[in-house]
Amino acid sequence: MSGELIADKALILRNFTVKESDCVLHCLTEHHGKIHLYAKHARNSKRRFGGGLDPLSLGEIEFKQPSERKSSSSLAFIESFRTIDSAHRYLTPFHLYQSASLWVECLDYLSTEGDSQSDLFSMARATLAELTVLSSKEDFEQTLSRAIRNILLKTGFLAEEQPVRNFAHALTLVEEVAQRALKAKW
Repeated sequence: MSGELIADKALILRNFTVKESDCVLHCLTEHHGKIHLYAKHARNSKRRFGGGLDPLSLGEIEFKQPSERKSSSSLAFIESFRTIDSAHRYLTPFHLYQSASLWVECLDYLSTEGDSQSDLFSMARATLAELTVLSSKEDFEQTLSRAIRNILLKTGFLAEEQPVRNFAHALTLVEEVAQRALKAKW
């Protein structure tokens, strides 16, 4: 499997700048679950990453697993990312984008790297599609509360009978599971 180019659909959960032009990405993929990727020269390459590597971007990704001999990095290397859709253009009021960012951070905290979680990817993709058509803050928060509850149920951190009262309560539950505060602000 190492060195072989792998294609999949991915939702970018988080990105971190490394050095001047490199990035580390956390992605939830359709067939490979959550993966961490190293994007060399990502900030300089419009050809490989033309649509950008922003959180909330859904796209077709090509990556290579690290070779067995080169054990200096356990991260897979991203070769290309072609954006299919980006929620940025739909989430124009800042509070909607901020809420969606919190949801993606929750998804990142609660999903486990390497587990094939195609149903979690499908849930995330459906939630993202639903969010792009909502306009009121109340509907948005209700949808995200339900989505976070579904993620908590799917990952085994919440019992079926345990209620999630509202968006703030859902975020508190995630912080308890993650044992740290969310970075995005609410």
